[in-house]
Amino acid sequence: MLCPNPACQAEIPLLSSFWLANSVRHQAWVEVNGRPGKIDLGIRVVAPPTGIQLSDGTVKASSVTCPRCGTSMIAKEVREYATKVGFGHILYAVLAIDRKVRTYRAPTAEEIKRAERLATALLDELEETPDGTSPLPDEPITKSQFRILRSLVYGIDTFRGLFNDRQLYVLGSLCEAVRAAHTQMLDEGMQPDRAIAVATYLGLCVDRIADYDSSAGRVQFGGSSLRSAAARHRALLRRECSVAMPRAYSSRTIHSTL
Repeated sequence: MLCPNPACQAEIPLLSSFWLANSVRHQAWVEVNGRPGKIDLGIRVVAPPTGIQLSDGTVKASSVTCPRCGTSMIAKEVREYATKVGFGHILYAVLAIDRKVRTYRAPTAEEIKRAERLATALLDELEETPDGTSPLPDEPITKSQFRILRSLVYGIDTFRGLFNDRQLYVLGSLCEAVRAAHTQMLDEGMQPDRAIAVATYLGLCVDRIADYDSSAGRVQFGGSSLRSAAARHRALLRRECSVAMPRAYSSRTIHSTL
């Protein structure tokens, strides 16, 4: 979101903490550098200098503070901005997992471009279900659930709004694969009841991935593992989220879920 200070107008990253990983074995954190009208984010994989406070990010108790000029917005102002303007998103860190070795790095320009544009373009390729249902979860969220689903107070009033375009494409593709698998099982002679049972199990696997791979899910900073969105339904404003690679051999992916 944009800083309201006319002399600044920088785009503020909404981070509850500057830590990416903070354990005995590994430390990684986000370095913030401000310049006129711009805030640059860098990734550091070394111990931070003494005296730097990383536990508190730009968001605290649903209020937001600009790391460049220090201007703060109270929770009410943040909610109004979210409802009228909306929050943006940007890829600012990549977690690579090679067996049990986890490494954070800054994204390349091509990765940022793909994260912002490619998935959006691919969403049009998803097909409606046979009964005409949209391939995307565009159903409205019941507004009376705002005490549980805090996203409602920030203008996110559909289930689709809980996911970015890349997450939507991955989940939509997995749902298409489950429907195709059900058809194939019937074509190959499997008993209808068994085919439905297997397809239901696969659907539950996709549901599990959706729980962790959404804008409400995030990386557990201590050990760099994914956290469930369910654990954050009552959380205040925290906009950093994780985007998993469902085909990778890591926690909360299609392989570990199966």
